[in-house]
Amino acid sequence: MNKQNRYRRLISSFAEVRRISISEDEPMKRHTSLRIGGPADLFIVPRRREAALEVFKKLESADIPWSVTGAGSNLLVADRGIRGAAVKLSDLDRVEIEGSSIKAEAGILLGRLAEISARSALSGLEFASGIPGTLGGAIFMNAGAYGGQMQDVLKEVEVFSPQDKRSYRLKKEELELSYRSSRLQQEGCIAVSAVLELSRGEKEQILERMAELEYKRWLKQPMDCPSAGSTFKRPEDDYAGRLIEAAGFKGSRVGNAMVSQKHAGFIVNLIEKGGAEAAEVIELMRRVQRGVEEEFDITLEPEPRPLGDFPPDELTPPFPNGTAV
Repeated sequence: MNKQNRYRRLISSFAEVRRISISEDEPMKRHTSLRIGGPADLFIVPRRREAALEVFKKLESADIPWSVTGAGSNLLVADRGIRGAAVKLSDLDRVEIEGSSIKAEAGILLGRLAEISARSALSGLEFASGIPGTLGGAIFMNAGAYGGQMQDVLKEVEVFSPQDKRSYRLKKEELELSYRSSRLQQEGCIAVSAVLELSRGEKEQILERMAELEYKRWLKQPMDCPSAGSTFKRPEDDYAGRLIEAAGFKGSRVGNAMVSQKHAGFIVNLIEKGGAEAAEVIELMRRVQRGVEEEFDITLEPEPRPLGDFPPDELTPPFPNGTAV
């Protein structure tokens, strides 16, 4: 059976699944914070947790490659797009509060979850208020900022395992969380929902702290330009932005991809100049990585995940294993 027939058969099978939407050849630049990415063969948006789990199972059974996106804030999608299906979980945003615990679905924006927590006088997510991603993505990469990270507040996570074709719960201790890493990355599991354990605090103080951190972000980071967040992970005992600036790359460009003149730790997409391509971002990352290594003997490790149909060898370097999700 050829690819198009498999897609049509799959789309027909989704007629029995309620609360999903499906489109074909959807431009992924509409769904990434970097505003880059070619079309996904299939673009699926489940509206409820149960629908998402059914979508995952059907995609696995149909042997169609698939990947998950949330807010698209830590992704670099190929110019040629995504073969197979992209599943966007941003509509999975239900929240329940019980005492100092919060149960939330993985598609909720982290900033919104922090706001809900603060309004309920719950402290612990202040660091996350300006991170432009979803809860699921934050768990996947153990996101953090300003001295806090997801492992500080996680209690348990419901995940879907493509290999087992089922969902189950993992305690915090089973998630193998470390700097920008988790068991989910190693095993290809998808976060569906999570329970967070916060602490009681003073609502006004929590909101004030969140406003302070938001001000710092706008003061220091290129919040008004499309980016995928930090381009490189923080090296031990140093900062990627400092190294990149010291190596002379602040403001450097490849096409319409530019190392931010405000914070060298970010590569931004110059939309007003016509917009960058993924290939330009990768080449700029390659030059920065090579330059920092030559200057300081430090190899910067990329933070965004490459996703989609990249040409052979386009990702090596800067991405260590040269493969996309």
